[in-house]
Amino acid sequence: MIQTPASATHHHHVSEAGRGCHLVDHEAKRQLASCSDEDDLVRLQEELVDRYGKLPDAGKALIDTHRLRLLAEPLGVKKIDASGDAIAITFVPEPSFDTARLIALMQRSRTMRLAGPNRLRIDEKTPTLEARLGRLREVLRALR
Repeated sequence: MIQTPASATHHHHVSEAGRGCHLVDHEAKRQLASCSDEDDLVRLQEELVDRYGKLPDAGKALIDTHRLRLLAEPLGVKKIDASGDAIAITFVPEPSFDTARLIALMQRSRTMRLAGPNRLRIDEKTPTLEARLGRLREVLRALR
């Protein structure tokens, strides 16, 4: 589960003025749930653009967040909490990656530390959703 501030991704309806398009949050989430890889996600994004036109920021955020989920789940990530001040990644008790990679990553960074047996905390300023997602992608790719 990926948690971000509600204002970044939670909208009952997302609309673009002048176009009259509405992207209903629950429909997009339902379709996203059926995406199991990057190809599925690209097809869904193309379908949404064809149907509604240019995606509003909240629609892009939903897709980007799901893209991160596709990267995180195979590594054994149970939960991600991300705010502008810190990121916390909770792993399952026995994640699928070599934990030596996590230790090496923490040794190279002054902002990372363990916050319990299965939780990595990153104390960095990431003021935007894009910055948080980018930092999370870097960390998760380093663990693969």
